Amino acid sequence: ANYESRFNLKELAYSSFGCVVPFGSGSFGAIYSQYGTTDLRRMFGGIAIGLELGERVAGGVQIDYIGENVYDGYNDTHTITIEIGTAIKLSEKTTIGINIFNPLPQQLRDNYLPSSISLGIGSNISDKVFLGAETLLTTGEKVIVKTGFQLEVVRNLFLRGGYTTENNSFCFGVGYRFKPVKIDFSFLAHETLGRSSSVSLVFLFN
Repeated sequence: ANYESRFNLKELAYSSFGCVVPFGSGSFGAIYSQYGTTDLRRMFGGIAIGLELGERVAGGVQIDYIGENVYDGYNDTHTITIEIGTAIKLSEKTTIGINIFNPLPQQLRDNYLPSSISLGIGSNISDKVFLGAETLLTTGEKVIVKTGFQLEVVRNLFLRGGYTTENNSFCFGVGYRFKPVKIDFSFLAHETLGRSSSVSLVFLFN
């Protein structure tokens, strides 16, 4: 469960809820999120399945619903698409991942929906330090690069930081884990709009 106050504007407030249920060699997942107000609300929902495809390879597919409600009701939009991804374990400490969003032709829908592809890599360079990087290419936009790190300062207490070339934004965060709950706080600095703050709660059930 997550809530984000984007730039302290209620019109951009963002909330989401997700759940993952494992089974055998895979897992089912579901997510729902929305932001905005009654004047303009955007919603996203997804149902996914992920499977182990080999000793070092996993893959998944997700069916997405994207909706937009406008106050007058005349410009409401509803779109269904898919996204697919795979993760490859290069070593015990390093994993790469690829995700493709909306690979379907635009001719299949009435409303324009951009497509994107992202490539990421993450590595636990030690027992206490994780480093990650990602590149994102979206239709009609410049390539975005994201980087981040996580440091376990003391047992179960994590310090995080990152940078994205999108709007030259820096982010910082702290997280604490105490079974069965993980709680995270984060802050994003935007060069024009100021600061966003976010809080997340993760519950782990055996």
